Amino acid sequence: PIISASLGSALSDSQEYPLFMRTRPSNKYTFTTIAWTFKYFGWKNVAFLYTADGGEGEDAYQQFSAVTADFGIN
Repeated sequence: PIISASLGSALSDSQEYPLFMRTRPSNKYTFTTIAWTFKYFGWKNVAFLYTADGGEGEDAYQQFSAVTADFGIN
């Protein structure tokens, strides 16, 4: 088994990585909670800062954008 705190979506494919387990929830669940918080406070525009160094930042931004778009947040 592989146990990690990784939040990226690359390891989410359970068919390809059947023995991978996370110690934290995936970004999708975290970003959904954050989006609910933005909606609660009525925030429509937010900023997401990340580094485009080939790490998890760009993947996290794509997931964040997809989740917040569903809530009408730019």
